[in-house]
Amino acid sequence: YPMNKLMSILLIFALTCVNQLNAQQPVTRLTFPLTASASVSTIADDPWNASILSLEVRDYMGNPDKQFLKQQKQKVSELYPVKKSANPNKSGAIPAPVINTGFDGNQFNNSVPLDNYLAVSDSNKIVSVSNVQFRVYSTDGTSLISKTLQFFCQPAGLGGVNNGKFDPKVMYDPVEDRFIAVVLNGFNATYSRIVVAFSQTNDPSGIWNFYVLPGNPFNDSTWFDYPALNITENELFITGNQIRENVSWQLGFKQTVMANSEKRGVCRLTAGNQS
Repeated sequence: YPMNKLMSILLIFALTCVNQLNAQQPVTRLTFPLTASASVSTIADDPWNASILSLEVRDYMGNPDKQFLKQQKQKVSELYPVKKSANPNKSGAIPAPVINTGFDGNQFNNSVPLDNYLAVSDSNKIVSVSNVQFRVYSTDGTSLISKTLQFFCQPAGLGGVNNGKFDPKVMYDPVEDRFIAVVLNGFNATYSRIVVAFSQTNDPSGIWNFYVLPGNPFNDSTWFDYPALNITENELFITGNQIRENVSWQLGFKQTVMANSEKRGVCRLTAGNQS
């Protein structure tokens, strides 16, 4: 997927159940062109970066499951208290870590889970993402770019789409000397999208190519959640879970999907672990 050549992502969708991995499945080919190219340094952002924090006390008494879990945690902490060594430097103890270089990273904005991910390039640039931030640093701690995920995804046409941005992931590709970022949009089948972005150069403060993939590729009233990335010399892999609408992710899990993109832009998506 050289950035100067990748102009579209071709997705090949194939539904494959776990007990039918070797079976031939119907294939539908869909092509998703380059949505936009934009420099993140020029993307407008929210100067306030406001967030809403609820300070209401949790209603354990009104939820029997949470009340039971709280009681069990208290019992475990009483039966198995944390043991602290009187001499942490005694023989056999793990030595205290040494910080060679340290600086403040992304600020906590009350989003739980925070979903911290970062990638470091050979040219000493750091891309750090979390719910709900995209930031670029130099390895000496200098902050170069700071955007919310909402505004980072604006070039993809999803800046104002409902249900927000979440679960960001970022990787550095040492072969292509580029950064890759994935951000999810939407908690239902209508708005679920997968934003895939590639930096055009090894400077993450510069221009990125943005692609938008469907989060409900099988049109089965599910949305895409919990992405993970990996790369080989020639391919990018994206995995995630399809979740049914209007239920928790634990109860709503339907299947796991995996997409792989070859250097020429061909991407195959398969689904397994169907329930």
